[in-house]
Amino acid sequence: MLKCLFLALVFGPFFPVSVFSQFCSDCEIPSNVRAARPKTADKALSEATLQQNALVKIHLPFGIPKAIPGATNESIFVQFGWITWYDAHLKSPLWVAYEFSKADALKKKVERLDCFRRDSRLFDADAPFCHDHRLSSYVRGHLIPANDSKRWQEMMDNSFRFSNMAPLLKEFNRRVWMRLEGRVNKWAVSGDGVKVVTGAVFDKDTDGQRDRADEIARIKPRNRVGLASHFYKILIHRRPTGVIDSIAFLLPHNSGVYAGKKVIPYLNSRIVSIDDIEAITGIDFYPDMPFVQQNAIEGGKATSIFKWLTL
Repeated sequence: MLKCLFLALVFGPFFPVSVFSQFCSDCEIPSNVRAARPKTADKALSEATLQQNALVKIHLPFGIPKAIPGATNESIFVQFGWITWYDAHLKSPLWVAYEFSKADALKKKVERLDCFRRDSRLFDADAPFCHDHRLSSYVRGHLIPANDSKRWQEMMDNSFRFSNMAPLLKEFNRRVWMRLEGRVNKWAVSGDGVKVVTGAVFDKDTDGQRDRADEIARIKPRNRVGLASHFYKILIHRRPTGVIDSIAFLLPHNSGVYAGKKVIPYLNSRIVSIDDIEAITGIDFYPDMPFVQQNAIEGGKATSIFKWLTL
């Protein structure tokens, strides 16, 4: 499986593996431009693959996060605007990582066209499709938000591929997740850029450890795409002095836990340490960071979203 994914990654849309673009019925790209625009977006994916090492250094300056031992169904995919760690068994990204600059946060000129579709680099067996994400109580949730993908048009268009999507409960997405995304945007502006890692957690039994593959819930009735029990965001910011600030959130993917609560105080109550997220995911997020610095940054816990990044 890994060999096949590697070939699909390297050769992208030029490798003969069902190289059609599957558009969902609610795709907003006009039919007369569908042939050209996705082709340009596909080409950007292939060109990014050729620059993988350089892109990893930009978005993951402290190394590629280390997956749990024996994770044979997981692979890295690069885009110019972000890095994806994808689980072919769950048909879902486990995390995305990206550099988010002040200029990115302020940019507003790129056209947003909601056109969800499969990732052309994935085999059919490893890729989710439109019908896999069709469930009344969920939305197709971006891991890197469309609002953070405005650097250029191809970045925006590629953010709507299912390799960047996780099923999100509608109320969770609308009330909690989008508010946290807005806060990230403000921090990018006030801090002149941040590094972001956003991901999914699968710990339905709440024992503090990742569930086995056969324990993870799936979207019914096709049972192909995994349903996360939690989502997290980790942000780090390097000051001009070299000091690194960090803040992390771990949010239960459950509409009921915040019912009746004010969203910002609720988010404030969900601040955790990076070590807490590493424990529940089994991932080492900054493997190349100096040991002493890593201990301080990952073991510390921000006190408040209102006090973080007040430079």
